[in-house]
Amino acid sequence: MIIKINNEKLEIDIKNITKFWEREYSFFILSSWKLSFNIINKREYGNGAIKTFLCVYKNGVVTNYRNSDEEKYFEKYIGEKIVNNISLRNKIVKLYILHAEHLLKLFKIIDKTNEISYRLIKNFYLTTGDFFAYNFFIQRGIDYIGSIENVKNIKTLIKLRTKYAKIVIGQYEDYIEKICKKVANKKNILNFSLLKFLTGEELIEFIKTKKLPNNFDKRKQITVIILLPRLLLLSGKKAYNIVKLLEKRIEKKENYKDILKGISVFNKGVKGKVKVIKNIRELNKLKIDSDLEILVVPSTLPKYDNILIKA
Repeated sequence: MIIKINNEKLEIDIKNITKFWEREYSFFILSSWKLSFNIINKREYGNGAIKTFLCVYKNGVVTNYRNSDEEKYFEKYIGEKIVNNISLRNKIVKLYILHAEHLLKLFKIIDKTNEISYRLIKNFYLTTGDFFAYNFFIQRGIDYIGSIENVKNIKTLIKLRTKYAKIVIGQYEDYIEKICKKVANKKNILNFSLLKFLTGEELIEFIKTKKLPNNFDKRKQITVIILLPRLLLLSGKKAYNIVKLLEKRIEKKENYKDILKGISVFNKGVKGKVKVIKNIRELNKLKIDSDLEILVVPSTLPKYDNILIKA
């Protein structure tokens, strides 16, 4: 797929593109991943392994698309490093905790202040990018170590990730909302939720100048956010055409009529009635009738936690 913007061509290989998850993420957090990938693709870590990463905002939900071959290679590459290089594993864990704790401190500052400065937002934005880079390493490390049944290492990483998944990732979007409300109140913006469609850099600029990007109003309808090969936001007709192409490609590759594939969060065999949740919107309608039901979801979102416990 070749995207042409102002006579500049951006080529994205969608041959092995796969839909990975659905989330209710703001553009602030999505754009911070541009900073994350600067770390992820460093020679010390992923060595440029991830080349394709894009998200689609549509109907209030963000869908993530990646190259499945790149993901498999990266998981093995970083997983082997985490297992075999104790020094690197300790460094990743140390920096993961450091940035998680710094975000928790920023949460407290956001709670206390009514004046959201661009310096505070910049600090929040940069720390977010750093945190999610090391969170990415931890996640991929867990997946790889689990595949080779290295119980000792995986327990340590799961315990660490579970802790911060609840108190950092689980609250992150709540604090984005608090920021948007306080900024909107200061800048006399009636609908604070519109600010969620600003990237981190755009929100910083808005606080400084009160200027919004061109065609900003189109983003809430449909937007394609390309993070790799480089950050690019597309809305309107161009976004619609790309989404149509992606969905057609995914529909051609995947067939869920007969077989469901995925990773179990339970380490033993189970029997029961299966309920399949295709997206976040179906979550609110879900009812678990008994403790013997098996729940199949696109991902382990914090919002699924209460339901997963019952299933």
